[in-house]
Amino acid sequence: MAEWDVISQDTLRYMQLFENVTEVRSKEILEEGDTIVFLVDKGKLGQAIGKGAHRLKKLEDLLKKKVKIVEFDKEEKFIKNLFKPFPLTSLDIRDETAGRVAYVSVDPKDKGKAIGDKGKNLHIVKKLVKKYYNIVNVIVV
Repeated sequence: MAEWDVISQDTLRYMQLFENVTEVRSKEILEEGDTIVFLVDKGKLGQAIGKGAHRLKKLEDLLKKKVKIVEFDKEEKFIKNLFKPFPLTSLDIRDETAGRVAYVSVDPKDKGKAIGDKGKNLHIVKKLVKKYYNIVNVIVV
């Protein structure tokens, strides 16, 4: 029997609110603790965020959560987008016994913030790259 993704009432509400505020459809919504990540199609990031990030700020005010909007793209660019605002200094995707693994590095002064409190940011990255690119792990070196 196939396992289907269940869309919660909250997710439907977030989708509708996001589209109403940004005039952009979200490709994916991932809620992780006090953060909601909206994934948008390539070329739609600027419109979704808005001039001076006014749309992003409005979403955060309405949702009372931290909002991150990420542009979907090809594999390597998508991983880089997920780590923004922290630029990657290197990215290497390797085939290993357990599957494909992405090794990334950021400036050492940004490493803790890139990983996030209790690994929250890294957990979000791992979930999304696994779903879209079948990368089983992301390791910050």
